[in-house]
Amino acid sequence: MARVLVTFGKHPKTLAVARSLGRSGRRVFISDDTPFALSTFSKYCSASFRTASPLNSPSLFLRQIESICKKHSIDLIVPMDDAECDILSRSDFSCGVDASVTLPPLKSYWIARDKHKTLQLAGSLGISVPKTLLVTDEESVSSIPGNLALPAVVKPRIGSGSRGFLILDEESKLPLVRDLLRTYGELLAQEFIPSKKAIGASFLYQRGRARAVFVHERIVQFPHSGGPSILRESIHDPLIAESAMALLDKLEWHGVAMVEFRIDSRTGTPILMEINPRFWGSLPLAIASGVDFPSLLCDVYEKGGCASVDSYKVGLRCANLLPFGLAALVSCFGRRGTVHTAYSLLASGHFDVESAEDPMPFLGAMLSMARNFVDPSMVEAVLHRSV
Repeated sequence: MARVLVTFGKHPKTLAVARSLGRSGRRVFISDDTPFALSTFSKYCSASFRTASPLNSPSLFLRQIESICKKHSIDLIVPMDDAECDILSRSDFSCGVDASVTLPPLKSYWIARDKHKTLQLAGSLGISVPKTLLVTDEESVSSIPGNLALPAVVKPRIGSGSRGFLILDEESKLPLVRDLLRTYGELLAQEFIPSKKAIGASFLYQRGRARAVFVHERIVQFPHSGGPSILRESIHDPLIAESAMALLDKLEWHGVAMVEFRIDSRTGTPILMEINPRFWGSLPLAIASGVDFPSLLCDVYEKGGCASVDSYKVGLRCANLLPFGLAALVSCFGRRGTVHTAYSLLASGHFDVESAEDPMPFLGAMLSMARNFVDPSMVEAVLHRSV
């Protein structure tokens, strides 16, 4: 069986990959830039490695990944977050490293990473998208209120998670937009889509052909204004699945992706938000529902193909109790709905981290949380990089 290196070990979605691949008999190696990464505590982790931050030291991170691959005869690299994917998508591993990287073709990947290009492509296919203004300079910042009704949403053209996300609800906040422009280079200003429902359609593609599909609805997220989902439910929604597939078909996709939509509460229309061109935060729910994306992805690379999966359990719920579920409860403690939120999380029946079959990652999560009390910037870093 393959020897697989999985990055971003601190995140529960990486733990889900480790458990999936470990159960299938593959040897799993975990890397991360912090101590106490919860995935490294899993019984399915053969070895773990501390690396430099892919955000702050990309060249060193890449050299370290190359060294790990050579020393441990890694067959497959599964980059789990945008920072790692960006670096590895631009890199040539043909010189001395035999490991394959589970990423789509370069052109497809960078269209998906570029929210502006994604929306343009989706619009050309007849998929509903938000009214969007590309913000590239001071003049275009000043033009936002004249082109979009406030509140508007401002985000980096190429960004990760909630990093750089701003609700522009009054013109007095335009200086904040200018600050974001200096930080991120280019921004998107979009109409605000009123919505109480967010839906994700997840896929595994093999050379332009969908092999597995899964759709879920976000029930609770943190922060409540927009962030990682902490409670989700598996659903069927053929309309959204077909819209997402039309987009990925056009991109001749290969590998995994999750396509995000918001349902416009005024019209009931699904509005495309973005493509996540790698594994997503709600992955544990997909696996629990019967779509084992990590194992299927490895089959594609190891065997040249995988079984087709288009059915799964509907109505299943999965919760992220640590750390985001706890953070969500603390943030809304004493407010209306706190008890209901707590009950919903605990009654879901499936959890990202907690598992009787693989209990030790819970300890890793607790140690990581304890460290975060000492270094609060860690909370912000994980939150901003999580989807």
